This record gives sequence, C-alpha cells and structure tokens, in this order.
Amino acid sequence: MRLEKCDSRLLAESADEACELVEAVHALNADGIDAEFVEGDPLGRGYCAAIRQPWDAAVQPCELARAVLAASGAELINNNELYDIQPAKGGGVTVLTRRCRMVGRSTPAAIVTMASCFIGIRSLAVCSSGAVANRTRHLSMTPPMIA
Repeated sequence: MRLEKCDSRLLAESADEACELVEAVHALNADGIDAEFVEGDPLGRGYCAAIRQPWDAAVQPCELARAVLAASGAELINNNELYDIQPAKGGGVTVLTRRCRMVGRSTPAAIVTMASCFIGIRSLAVCSSGAVANRTRHLSMTPPMIA
C-alpha cells in the first residue's frame, strides 16, 4: 500500500477561527505532535491563518481497505444486507446481517449517521448475529445505510 507523505493544513476563515487554531496548535504541541501555526494565508486565497502538519501522510482509501481485508484473513462478502443495528446489553451494538457473524465498517466518520448508539464508539468492527453455517471468519462490506 502506498503512503504518500504530504503536508496538511487546517485553515481558518475568520479571526475567531484563527484564535481557535492557536489554541489547537498549543494542545497538539503539548501532546508531542509536531504542528505549527501559520499567521496569514499560506495559500493566497483569503484565509486568515493555518495549522501546518509537516508529518502528515495520505493513503488511497481502496488500497487501505484491501490491505486491511488481506491482513484480516477474513472472507469478503459483498453487498450483504445489513438490516438492523441495536444497542447491546452492557454497551456496544449488535449488527444484524443475513450472512455474516462479523461486520467491518470502512467509513468510521459516517457511522453515527447510521444509528445514534454508535456515538462515542471508536471500534471499526462489531459483532453480528447473522446466521453462519460454519465457524469461518467473514468480513462484510456493505453500502452505507442512511438512517
């Protein structure tokens, strides 16, 4: 999987946002994260300030998903219907599918749009009660479900 090293910038569109960036860069630095505050517009497009993160990198999302799948040893079942998400006793969630015991989500940022019970959960895999005839591991990649 390719990892492209690139700078990233968080841009401020107003003086208030620039003040927030100053606070954010101090917090990042306090946590040992290399970030620098840039006064003024680093792009010449009307921004007020920026945070520059020189260590940042990017990956191609499909390559990342394929690498995770390959490393998991799981079987991919495409377009497996995900028909319900329920809060589980003791925390977490139960995801009901037609054919899988485990479900992998490739879009963690959008997961809270699926069900409010995902708010605060950082895990990308949740158990499913879908029926499976044998004990082989499965990974289901489903299209995003909009609640």
